[in-house]
Formats: sequence, structure tokens, C-alpha cells
Amino acid sequence: LEGEHTPETEEYGISSFIYRARRPFDAAKLMDAFSAEELWDGVLRSKGFFWVSAAPHLAYGWSQAGGAANVEAGGQWYAATDPADWELEGDERPDEQPNWDPTWGDRIQELVFIGQGLEEPRIRAKLDACLVPDDGRGPAELAAAAGPNPFAPADELVN
Repeated sequence: LEGEHTPETEEYGISSFIYRARRPFDAAKLMDAFSAEELWDGVLRSKGFFWVSAAPHLAYGWSQAGGAANVEAGGQWYAATDPADWELEGDERPDEQPNWDPTWGDRIQELVFIGQGLEEPRIRAKLDACLVPDDGRGPAELAAAAGPNPFAPADELVN
């Protein structure tokens, strides 16, 4: 207890980073990325939330530890609901917050990666390649042009 302590981050090479992006993911490309073993080299844990162009109303929750991963459809983004239906605490409106985007509202990709010997640039590039191109279309236009959504909840899947 009186000796020097080496933090686990240094001793074992543990690091982390947060991936953030505003544009939606292409659902099929993201599913392929999540399924690719090379994305997970060095990743011990990841979690966060994301959205896809095929379902711009949904915030998906992501959780991964080792070889186990889970995606769940969470709640709806404020930007996808009528402001009259917002359940607010106090007078703080989401659309008046500094992180509100004029095009995307509160929609954002935010995924945390924790691992050993992480290759952050490689992971970022892989995820960036899954983003829908920035061509001026908004959420509704992107949803109309999107392909199938492999992340859709079972009750939203069409046979």
C-alpha cells in the first residue's frame, strides 16, 4: 500500500475513446461492420447509442463485452416526436440546448470503445464508412431512400 502503484491503463495498455457523429448510419453497412471480426481487434467493451437512416425516429442502444453483443431499440429521439408530446423537466427544451443540430436535432452517434492496444483511427474509419453521405437530405428523405433495417425490432420487421 505504501509502494508505487502503476495504473492499470499503463500496466495493461488499456485505453478508450468516444466515437461521435451526427449523420445516420446506413443500417446494412453498420450491421456488416458490427459483424466483422477485424473491427473488434483489441476491443474489450463498447457501449452507447446510435441511429440509422432507415429508422430516424429510434435511438438504438449498443452493448458489447468480449464476444457478446446486444442491440436494442430504445426510445424515440426528441427530434422525431411532436414537441407537444415532450415530457420535460422544468423549462429546458431540447431544441434550445447547445447540442441541438438544425438538421438532425438530438440524433447522434455516440459509442464508447474500451480496449487493449486499440487502433482508434482504424475503428473510426470503419464506422465513418458506414455513415450515410452528407448530400443535404434530411431524416425523412434518407428514411424514404433507405434499404432494409436489420436492427428493426421484431414487431417492425416485414416478411
